[in-house]
Amino acid sequence: MERILMAGAMVLMALPVGAQQRPRSDSLSRELVMALLGGSLGGRQVDVQAGLADDSLPADLFRDAILLGFADYRVTKTTVAYFPHTPQATIDTIKARLVAAGWTKAPENPDTARGFVSAFGGTRPQVLCRGRSVIVPTVSVKALNRTLAVISRQGSQSAEVFCGANREVRMGRNSAAADTPLPSLTPPSGMFSSGGGSGGSAGGDRSMTMYTSLEGAVPLRTIVSHYAEQFTKGGWRKVEEQLTGTIGVVTFEIVAKGESWHCALVVSIPATDAADVHLTLRTR
Repeated sequence: MERILMAGAMVLMALPVGAQQRPRSDSLSRELVMALLGGSLGGRQVDVQAGLADDSLPADLFRDAILLGFADYRVTKTTVAYFPHTPQATIDTIKARLVAAGWTKAPENPDTARGFVSAFGGTRPQVLCRGRSVIVPTVSVKALNRTLAVISRQGSQSAEVFCGANREVRMGRNSAAADTPLPSLTPPSGMFSSGGGSGGSAGGDRSMTMYTSLEGAVPLRTIVSHYAEQFTKGGWRKVEEQLTGTIGVVTFEIVAKGESWHCALVVSIPATDAADVHLTLRTR
């Protein structure tokens, strides 16, 4: 017995002062680990707490949610929870509850980005501020009326970027589609964008391509109709549409600033809960 106690004491002495006791990665919920991959779960500086929330967030924020846990990355604390709402309702609920607890919504401007919006809710982050802290909530669709929310609380540098006096200057960024007549192409209801990109330059090469990957179980015809409506509302004329079982192609034309533009939109369904959307834009 004495030897066991001495061995235990030696192990405790070997631990660095201030070392944090964390659950092993393989003991955590897979969904929690996947949601927290923005940081290194294996790093000694990361403290992962399963089933708990960042204690600086109001408890009322999670009154109808299922908490998966949070990770402390020192500069950022990220909390993950399931909410029993659709994605937009989840974002609205989080913002309303934080505002009620004293947080302030950062100034919002109309999202005028052209082409595919790469993140749910627009290209501009959903941001709330209080003092020198910023909360950025993001969401992803997991099932009908069930949304995984990742709530990231960031430090003073982010507060200056998102809530400071020169916010718009710092947040400004170039877009390959900025000088084209493309509308802002948001994902259909029930889907969210998990990535995308572009190539070429409509101004220099006279042609460009863009793509986005969507997640969510929405029928092909609904996806095609959703994007076609956004084009026609933006002044484009639909020229032709062809649909098969897993792929849809629509072409559009418009005259803008004295130039004729042609766009081909292709939607393919590789799985029942995913879609790939491509467009090719060309000036004539």
